Amino acid sequence: MRMVQVFLRTAPMALLLVACATTPEPQQPPESAANHYELGRAYFDGGNYRLAIPEFSKAVELRPTDPIYRSDLGMAFMFNRNLDEAIKQFEEAIKLDKRYTAAKNNLASAYMLKGDLEKARILLTEVLNDPLYPT
Repeated sequence: MRMVQVFLRTAPMALLLVACATTPEPQQPPESAANHYELGRAYFDGGNYRLAIPEFSKAVELRPTDPIYRSDLGMAFMFNRNLDEAIKQFEEAIKLDKRYTAAKNNLASAYMLKGDLEKARILLTEVLNDPLYPT
């Protein structure tokens, strides 16, 4: 009987302590797509497009269905003047998300740089007709 009384007095305190305990944030594994993508963004934002490519490529390899990863990889290729690879990545991003207007805009830019103005015009018409895209 005495043990039951002790338990009934201490159980609420134990529950309160457990409820207040914090759990540390889970760490991303070093090979996570997000880590490679963020490193690629840092290189890209710093103007080092050549170093951004392998990081974005690894992010795409680890998460091939992410249209943002593909589009940003395309941007890094475009800034490195590898227009064919940039176009490939933008097209893949659009296949993954048909409503990804930023990728269409990027693809139009790559076509303009390549001199294919008709394809660029068609894409830019789609971009301009998207009421949610800030142009």
